[in-house]
Amino acid sequence: MSHPAYWIALQAALGYHSKKVRVLMDFFSDAEGVFQATEQELRRCPTLTEREIRSILDRPFTTSKAIWEECGKSDITPITPDHPHYPDGFWNLPDMPCVLYVKGNLPRFDRDPAISVIGTRKPSVYGKLVCERVASVLAIAGVTVVSGGALGLDSVAHQAALDVNGTTVAVLGCGINYGYLKDNRQLRDEICKKGALVSEYAPNAPATRYTFPARNRLIAALSLGTVVIEAGEKSGTLITADQALEQGKDVFALPGNIMSPTFKGSNRLISQGATPIFNGMDILQKYEHQYFNRLNMHKAWELHQEHIKQILHIEYVSAPEVSAEPLPKKAAEKKVLQPAPKDLSETAALVYNTLLGAKHGLSLDDLLEQMDLQAPILLRELTKLEMNGEIVKDPAGNYMIEN
Repeated sequence: MSHPAYWIALQAALGYHSKKVRVLMDFFSDAEGVFQATEQELRRCPTLTEREIRSILDRPFTTSKAIWEECGKSDITPITPDHPHYPDGFWNLPDMPCVLYVKGNLPRFDRDPAISVIGTRKPSVYGKLVCERVASVLAIAGVTVVSGGALGLDSVAHQAALDVNGTTVAVLGCGINYGYLKDNRQLRDEICKKGALVSEYAPNAPATRYTFPARNRLIAALSLGTVVIEAGEKSGTLITADQALEQGKDVFALPGNIMSPTFKGSNRLISQGATPIFNGMDILQKYEHQYFNRLNMHKAWELHQEHIKQILHIEYVSAPEVSAEPLPKKAAEKKVLQPAPKDLSETAALVYNTLLGAKHGLSLDDLLEQMDLQAPILLRELTKLEMNGEIVKDPAGNYMIEN
């Protein structure tokens, strides 16, 4: 096993995303063997370019030493192809990482199941809620939740796993120490305690327009399957789904409103053969027999049932105090003329009257913007009103009072 400094030097010589790593290992066994080779021996190695040969012969050990020292200062561990914990899934990549930089505790991907949960950086309320429920059910069952550490649904998935004391891994499109998305610094610190931050880029390497699409292949490679929660037609999330398909992995997608642009990509995946999912149990059941001894299906089922209860109001959830702000004059007049049914609770009546005061149907996001209610409580009341025939949903998924 070569010292990691040799692998870091080889990474510096070849550059990121090189397809020559496996070829060189076939010829020289490891990174140290590459640097011990003569020029003549290097030239016998097929596919090496003149620039790559010169870079290897220049022995970039100064660069390697600086990166190695930075890893030591930052508590970052370089995991190399000859390390026993190097992820098995990377060996199937033509451009397998020469070095994987890890901060935290890298799970054993060779024995424990992992699922990537990804989606848009600007999700809907519906997307956030489902992402949270899917990721938490997976995590409490013992699945490692993998995502990209970005804002939006990536952060929702990581946080949901952490909230149930699960394991999560963030695959970054830049160096671990690079100051990208400083708003997520606290979340990343938490991830390091219960999982790991990983990157194929040196600790201070910057983010570029090319690094994020490249890192998506690693997200797919670490996972049994990839779950697309919410993605637009041109979302970068779809790159990860494509990578998963190329690698022979499962792809799941959450069905969404056909009128919503943020679900066009997700719905298209389903039309092309991705497995539609509605909760985390749909995913777990696919791998239950394969990982029978590694999955806690009982705890996952209990949490799943809790989620159902919250939505259907089988279990009572206390509502926050209703805002005392006066209603707009026009809306108030409508409510006096057409009051809510008397048998409704105070919270249900508030929802009913808000819909009554609207000229057109209102989406879940619209209602949340107008009302001082938490999303689970609003969903509970909407479901109850719809089941009682007090309100209806139009084809676009908007709520309204039927005339």
